[in-house]
Amino acid sequence: MKSIIKILFLAAIAIALVSCGDDDDNGNKPSEMELGQVITTINDEPWEVDNGVFVNTTKSVRAEKTTGDLTEIINVSIQVDGDFVAGTYPAVCYYRSMENEENLKSWNDLDGSAEVNEVNDDEVSGTFSFTADNSDGTEKKVTGSFKVKRSWTGI
Repeated sequence: MKSIIKILFLAAIAIALVSCGDDDDNGNKPSEMELGQVITTINDEPWEVDNGVFVNTTKSVRAEKTTGDLTEIINVSIQVDGDFVAGTYPAVCYYRSMENEENLKSWNDLDGSAEVNEVNDDEVSGTFSFTADNSDGTEKKVTGSFKVKRSWTGI
């Protein structure tokens, strides 16, 4: 009887160990990201850059991506009132796209949000989300994570 209990106990432990994996389905925890990464989804489509930066003068996370003739920019301007510390902040956000440096389209949201997980003299990390509208009636839903260096000049 004791051997059956032992076997059942060992089986239960083995099942528990196998089922306890990494619960992070997207791997986009800011603490696990490389410096400069901005990883987002735009209308459920993945979008990632490794040149993101936090512009100190505007308190903005900024990321730019060029693929062929298409340039895309995400900007999250964190609305800080007082000391800039870890916390949740309102944000003014936009997503812009341009082909061949022409035909600029902009989706804007004055009511975005940013969660700053870590802020120090060298870097800022956290998450953001916004749903932005364009004058043509289209919408961009953007959610993402960032771990970016602080800069006085931007990209």
